[in-house]
Amino acid sequence: NWVNGEKQALIKILLNGAEGDLEVNGEMYTGMMPKYDFLTDDQIADLLTYIRKSFGNTSSAISMDEVEEVRKSNKPLTQ
Repeated sequence: NWVNGEKQALIKILLNGAEGDLEVNGEMYTGMMPKYDFLTDDQIADLLTYIRKSFGNTSSAISMDEVEEVRKSNKPLTQ
């Protein structure tokens, strides 16, 4: 649901990291993912597009412009 869901939420996870409880398709996971804000907008777009189109996923691509827009107005994802 995170990979194929709202693009902005997925971009924010990569930019800000995630920690604590996270529900994925009805299951709870606890852990920590570091932030990857050191990647360029193009690298983030390529990585997330690959994930959204691989492993049985068929979601739309994420553009460099979408990543740039989220980065500019970046506020951590709240759950």
